[in-house]
Amino acid sequence: MDFTREQVAPRDKHRWRLQAARALTTLEEEAAAADLPVLDWSVTGRTLAGRPAPTTDARQAVEAWCDHLDGERDAPAALAE
Repeated sequence: MDFTREQVAPRDKHRWRLQAARALTTLEEEAAAADLPVLDWSVTGRTLAGRPAPTTDARQAVEAWCDHLDGERDAPAALAE
């Protein structure tokens, strides 16, 4: 079955959101196992973003997640001292 461009666009949007939701599930399972700080997550379009929860020390949360994910430590300006 071939789909028109108009039929593909909504499916593509949902596909990206589903992939982000699956990634979030994996991240939350890893976070629980590693006792990482809680992040508030949002899924928009093709973006999955995590931000330290208001009750969490932001710098400590970013450091812990960067260590866990082997990530870069280019902290956002909001975390700069």
